[in-house]
Amino acid sequence: MNDDLASRWNEKVIWRELSTLTDGQKERLSKNLDLVKLISGVSCLGTIDRRLLAEFLSKSENRLVKIKDFPSRLREMERFYGEVFGLQIDFSDADVDVFSKRWGFNWLLVMLEGMTANRLFDKCAERFPSWKFTADLDKMIASVRQPDHTYPFLLKDSEEAGEEHAYKSAERCAGEGLCAITLEERLLLEIWYHWKTGRHLDQASWTLCGGSRGIWGPKGKYAICAYFLQGAFHVSWWHWDTKDGALRAREIFLPDGNRIIPKL
Repeated sequence: MNDDLASRWNEKVIWRELSTLTDGQKERLSKNLDLVKLISGVSCLGTIDRRLLAEFLSKSENRLVKIKDFPSRLREMERFYGEVFGLQIDFSDADVDVFSKRWGFNWLLVMLEGMTANRLFDKCAERFPSWKFTADLDKMIASVRQPDHTYPFLLKDSEEAGEEHAYKSAERCAGEGLCAITLEERLLLEIWYHWKTGRHLDQASWTLCGGSRGIWGPKGKYAICAYFLQGAFHVSWWHWDTKDGALRAREIFLPDGNRIIPKL
């Protein structure tokens, strides 16, 4: 077997064995490509190159899979809205067959119609110390998705905003067409995570809410961010072109059939 054929054969074997990895193993690999040799039960990974692994992970992450436990996720959101907002919501009529997700996007939340930034921030302030840079978030911020209907969204299950979007300004995220979290979605995420775990997000990083922008002043385009610092949750702003290693967008995924009609 010549070198070219051997290389192609080895690549097929590697690809097949990589396809057997669990999501947890893929997650470890995606965070540190040098962990390849530490994954047990995959005999040929010692010879894999970083280019092939990165290509595999990229294709896996963009692959759509069905949300197998979607009904139980909706039951959790019903409990969340009941316990936190005192709302009796029924998502039982949702068509679970049309929903799919990207690999790695394991947190599923449902944005309920009418959940404005002001309403969500007020709930944050009710549950834990919170600070915002303006008295009226609804007036000062515009978002690409408005809570004028109920919709589900998914994002990666990470307490800190992911490093894959570090050093990307709001301007760059917009230019790349990144489907970034809005302020409303980030506020809902903070409340849900605290309700579920008792902990807070972004204690070592800041989420850049790339799906929202500040609309005050002559420029009318400022970056909005959220984080937890010194015992309090903060909503603040940066300049539209600011980039920093700790300022990172959270990408979200909107599944097919991304409208849910709840029974109230």
